[in-house]
Amino acid sequence: INETDPDPQIPVGTYSQESVVEAKDGYYFHDYTNSAIHRYGGSMPEEISKSIRPYLQGITLANRTKVAGWRDFDHVYESVGNITLNDVVFTNAVMVYTISTKVWQVYSYPVQILQGTLYDDGSTLDVVVADNDGSVHRFNSGNTDNDTPIMFSLVTRWHDLGQVRSYKKGISKLGILNKQAQGAIVQYQIDNPGTESEWQPIGQIVKEPVQHFDTDIYCNRVRFRLMGTSAGEP
Repeated sequence: INETDPDPQIPVGTYSQESVVEAKDGYYFHDYTNSAIHRYGGSMPEEISKSIRPYLQGITLANRTKVAGWRDFDHVYESVGNITLNDVVFTNAVMVYTISTKVWQVYSYPVQILQGTLYDDGSTLDVVVADNDGSVHRFNSGNTDNDTPIMFSLVTRWHDLGQVRSYKKGISKLGILNKQAQGAIVQYQIDNPGTESEWQPIGQIVKEPVQHFDTDIYCNRVRFRLMGTSAGEP
């Protein structure tokens, strides 16, 4: 009662009250100053976002007060706006934390989400979100993003082609196992690319379950990307 300064035991906070989410295991909130997302369970807030800190460091100053959070039964979502990581722009990014497995995922949406909540329509309990145009959407429902095709980009880990990094090998043929991936573009990166967005083309998937490509890849290590848009079945 007699103190005038904030409690020195609390070194973290948020610029956006909309980022505060009450989940089944505590309260979550975004901390712009420390590029972190914390969980508060009754004692000191716990930083749970170290694995995605490079993404959180890309949040702009203008978006620090616009971060919005919501939850479903096993996930906590934090919408953080556009971010840039290693020359790659993630448009209207949403950080997704799975409570049961403690795993983070990063999603991108066609609009910036500024509010989210659980909504009971009388028969089902779903998440609804509001965007920066004032529209309200049912979240993660259907096969389009606000009537536009859904963009996807899947990047594999790096594969060393030899037991030692100095050993080079060539790949002349490549087979892509797939299901309902027709239209997707296959690309690759080798060794040490100049930027994260520097990809070389392989081809387009037109059939399943296996699409074969003739390639001319010669390197120490390689990784692949599958990307495109979809408005049909996943």
